[in-house]
Amino acid sequence: KTIEEIARHYHILRKSIITGDAEAPKRPRLRFPRAATLPNISDIEDSESEDDSGGASADEEGPHLSDEELELVYDDCAEQEEVL
Repeated sequence: KTIEEIARHYHILRKSIITGDAEAPKRPRLRFPRAATLPNISDIEDSESEDDSGGASADEEGPHLSDEELELVYDDCAEQEEVL
């Protein structure tokens, strides 16, 4: 079918429903899935082995680099700074 045929058929059905000559098609009721049940927060127990400090410890921190070392890492040069 072409879009024109579908549009013509739709237009005829729509006019028939509006004038009362035809009845609108019955559509099934929408069924939605049930909401997920979430655990109760008060039931959750904290583990003693967890670290709640939130920050990185001294062992996890990266090495501290000097400005010269950072320039080598990021390859900053005067020509690039002039362009920016």
